[in-house]
Amino acid sequence: MRSCLYKFFLFCFLQAKAVRNLWVGGISPSVSKEELEEEFQKFGKVEGVAFSQDQTSAYIDFEKLEDAISAHRALNGKTLGGKELCVDFQRSKGRAVCIHSVGWICISSAKIL
Repeated sequence: MRSCLYKFFLFCFLQAKAVRNLWVGGISPSVSKEELEEEFQKFGKVEGVAFSQDQTSAYIDFEKLEDAISAHRALNGKTLGGKELCVDFQRSKGRAVCIHSVGWICISSAKIL
């Protein structure tokens, strides 16, 4: 298990830049694409929703940056379908992961080549 200091470093220094596209992890199998889209549409116009093959993560594309920021702030850690969502801004490299400690937190792991 990694130390708290390491987790703090990752959280502080590898946060994603705010963009119009969100990555959502921790999606319950009971949550449909329509339910997920409806939840995110509360924050603005959603241009697209794409689920992963295993249906446990998705990408949400907003029309406006401000809407994506609002959704990120409001929905990260929110329970939907009995599971806590992990919401982060999409990255061009690397991937977002969730680590369970006191609760779910989102950090990012940069791809090291």
